[in-house]
Amino acid sequence: MAETIGVNYRVIALSAAIPALLYFFQVFFVVDMLAVKDGLKGLSADTLPDGEKILRTEGFLLLPIILLIVLLCIIQWSSSTSALWAIGCALVVSWFTPDHKMKIKEICHAFAEAAGEICSVALACSTAGIAIGMLSLTGLGLKMSSLLVALSGDNLLVLMVLTMVAGIILGMGLPTSGVYIILSVLAAPALVKLHVAPLSAHMFVFYFGVIAAITPPVALASYAGAGIAGADTNKTGWRAVKIGLAGFLLPYMFIFRPSILAQGTTLEIIQTAAIATLAIAALSAAMYGMPSSRKLPRIIMGISAFVLLSPGMVSDLAGLGLLGAGYLLARKMPDGILKKSAV
Repeated sequence: MAETIGVNYRVIALSAAIPALLYFFQVFFVVDMLAVKDGLKGLSADTLPDGEKILRTEGFLLLPIILLIVLLCIIQWSSSTSALWAIGCALVVSWFTPDHKMKIKEICHAFAEAAGEICSVALACSTAGIAIGMLSLTGLGLKMSSLLVALSGDNLLVLMVLTMVAGIILGMGLPTSGVYIILSVLAAPALVKLHVAPLSAHMFVFYFGVIAAITPPVALASYAGAGIAGADTNKTGWRAVKIGLAGFLLPYMFIFRPSILAQGTTLEIIQTAAIATLAIAALSAAMYGMPSSRKLPRIIMGISAFVLLSPGMVSDLAGLGLLGAGYLLARKMPDGILKKSAV
């Protein structure tokens, strides 16, 4: 993405930070509510591992990752050079672990395993490159963008929905790099045509391309989880969609509120992050009926989430008012569900 839209990698990484944190917060929030409903409790303190001891004795194993981030984001070396130095650091770090010290045999095995892992990604990217070459030579890539714009009737919201559907469909079964390479050519230009900032447009299509991993009918990440848990694949896929449904709101904020991508003043970024957090929590609570499963408060809280998405102080105040009203109404209409956090 940095190469495609011509910006520094650090800008891309920082722009993705807030949406990533918000998505994980949303998943944590939903899982905690489900735990409350099912009466699940966390592990007792005496059964938890000693985090301080682990960091003190094995924290140095994080050095290669820290070095990679520093080289990419601060020193701003190329990705290949940064990765090479991080690999070297990982080799040196292994020498300080008696159980995992890498010798010649282990190093050769690591190179062989890396080559095998690269094949799947390289094959997908090569296939994507062939597809993009055909789209460019035939002009279908430009026609698809024009088709999306025409179908939307120059309505940005409709175009965003169409682009979301296209991203989820095209992202089925592909690795991250392959998904973005295709969508950056087919879908992102349509958003740019309607005067969306390139960073917002490319983040939008990338997000939905990646989230296809939990979206049936080809939800590879969900199916992998189902295999580990021994659960039904279809039920797991749809449950994953339900758990992550509030996260589907985030990409729309990339366009309506670009400050969520760390674009703008510090105050704007903080305000947008806070509003997004409340919107996600409101929609998640409405879906799972917490703190009340009664319909009226859930509907009010669900509406507040969509109102908070709209930019502007008026919509923010209206959304906050609806959220507060829905929450207070839910507290006055208890249905026997526990209201204490599970963690």
